Amino acid sequence: AVDYLREGLSSDTFEVEKDGPTLEYRTMMCVARMCGVAMSRYGEYLTPKGRQEPKEFGSREWNAWYVRDGEMRVLGILRQTLLAEANKLKRQHNLQNDVAMTMRENGACPIELSLPLLRKIS
Repeated sequence: AVDYLREGLSSDTFEVEKDGPTLEYRTMMCVARMCGVAMSRYGEYLTPKGRQEPKEFGSREWNAWYVRDGEMRVLGILRQTLLAEANKLKRQHNLQNDVAMTMRENGACPIELSLPLLRKIS
């Protein structure tokens, strides 16, 4: 998998062929979790007080608020869409009892398998 990703990412175009509903479901859930992690990094901004629009329109603070608010909205919409589609896929293909659904649930990916993915692609 590492070699496949490295080769694909080093080319101009990269497509991963669909391998079935189980892998598609797991991919959607992985991206949904990444969206949740990204949203959690906004900290205090998630509270209603943190989301208050600055009074001075066009100021540096207002522009930063506008971009941050947009990022939060996009992450939330993407996460909700992924979760809904993943659950629909799970029901349509009756994946509840599929062994591959829980294959990665027994712990994180071993670090020695993750490190090659983080190296710079030359």
